[in-house]
Amino acid sequence: MTQAAAGAEDGDDDVVVVVARGERAMFKKGEAAEEVVVAGFRYTPRGIVYDLVHPDDTLQRYVPYDRIRPINGVTHMVKGNPLSGGETPLEPNGERAKAFENGMANSLGDSEVQEA
Repeated sequence: MTQAAAGAEDGDDDVVVVVARGERAMFKKGEAAEEVVVAGFRYTPRGIVYDLVHPDDTLQRYVPYDRIRPINGVTHMVKGNPLSGGETPLEPNGERAKAFENGMANSLGDSEVQEA
């Protein structure tokens, strides 16, 4: 499944479920994780990347789409079009729950959730 197809609910292949701009999320790097603030997302030849807020405004930080994970109960997700940069709010609980039922947990950043 491609990144674009992973979040599509209505057949629009340009739509992905992403962390909303200005939201806190976890940046997963190897065995460690770091809390970050998402500045935006965009499409690159290597795939979708998140731009992250950096304390030094003169520096730009970006990471691959699959390295960012939402924080349960904190991070708001949106439908995003990486080509246009447009965002559409998700229906609370409904679309997120449907995505999990349809096996799209990876598009919502929960691919490494482990059960106790």
